[in-house]
Amino acid sequence: MTVDIAICDDDGKDLKSVIDILKDIFVERSDECSLQSFHSATDMLEKVNKMDIAILDISMDGMNGIDLGRELKIRFPEL
Repeated sequence: MTVDIAICDDDGKDLKSVIDILKDIFVERSDECSLQSFHSATDMLEKVNKMDIAILDISMDGMNGIDLGRELKIRFPEL
């Protein structure tokens, strides 16, 4: 089973760090994951269509991670 993970962070360096950490974890466990990354809440809301886990930066320009999480929970109740 593949775990679909969406990550949103407006800081490119932090976003890359999270992606690298997740890849290491899933490789170590021999599990499969699908990673989608986004640089803004707006971008994520426009493009994401499926996810099991969302990892969100709390402090972002525009919509913050708390508000984004609330909107994602409405769109993806099983999140």
